[in-house]
Amino acid sequence: MTNTEFNNQFDLLYSNNANVGPGLDAYDKSVFLTMAQDEILNNYYSPKSNRKFEGFEASEKRRRDLDALAVSAIAINPTQNSFNVNSHAYNFLLNDNVAFIINERIKVIPLSSCVTDVMVDVIPMTHDELNLQISNPFKNPDRDTAWRLDISNTGSLKMVEIVGSDKYTPLEYHYRYIKKPAPIILENLPSGLSIDGISTQTACELQPVANEILNRAVELALEVAGNPRMKTKVELDTRNE
Repeated sequence: MTNTEFNNQFDLLYSNNANVGPGLDAYDKSVFLTMAQDEILNNYYSPKSNRKFEGFEASEKRRRDLDALAVSAIAINPTQNSFNVNSHAYNFLLNDNVAFIINERIKVIPLSSCVTDVMVDVIPMTHDELNLQISNPFKNPDRDTAWRLDISNTGSLKMVEIVGSDKYTPLEYHYRYIKKPAPIILENLPSGLSIDGISTQTACELQPVANEILNRAVELALEVAGNPRMKTKVELDTRNE
C-alpha cells in the first residue's frame, strides 16, 4: 500500500464514522499509523498479546508477514567493565534497530582444546533468573552454553551481556532479529515535527499487514476523537520518542 493509498483510505474510513470531529492532517495520520504498526508487531511477537495466542512463527502467514524485517548480524569486539556480573561476562554492541532477538549463538575459543573456535548456544535470561542461578555452580553456563542479559550503556546504545564459562573465551555474537520498522510518514513533516526522529516521507515496511495497520490506526484515531484528552498525550509521547 502506497502512502497515497494509506492517506486516502484513512480519510475514507475515518470520515465514514459519525461524530468524530474535524479531519486529521498528515502528521496526525502518520502518528496513528506508526502506533498501529508498532502494536501489531508487538502482538505478532508476543503470543499473550493477540487473540489467537500465536507467536510470530506459529503459522506460515505470520512468518511471511515479518520476512522483510528479519535480519542476521554478527557483533564483534567483546568488552568487559566493572559492571559485568562476573569475570566471565562480556558485552556486545547490537545494531540500533533491534526490536526482538529470535536466534542467537556465540563463537568462542575453548581454553582446553586444539579446536580454534566453536559455536555455543545462548539462552536469554532475566536478571531475576540470573540472581537465582549465578550462585549455584551446578547451574552456571558450561562449555556448551551461555546466558544473555539485555543492557544498555551511556547514550542508550543497545547491548547484550553474555555470561559465559571459564572454559572458553567469547569471540563473536551471532544473532538474528526482527528489526524495528521505520515509522509510516505520509508526507514530509513541517519543521519541528518528527516521529522516531524521522521527518521525511517514509513508506510502510510491513506491506503484508498494511490493511491491518490501516484499520487499527483508524480505530486508534476514533478512540482519541471520542476522548480529546488522549490527543495531547499521543502527540507528546510521539514527539518525545
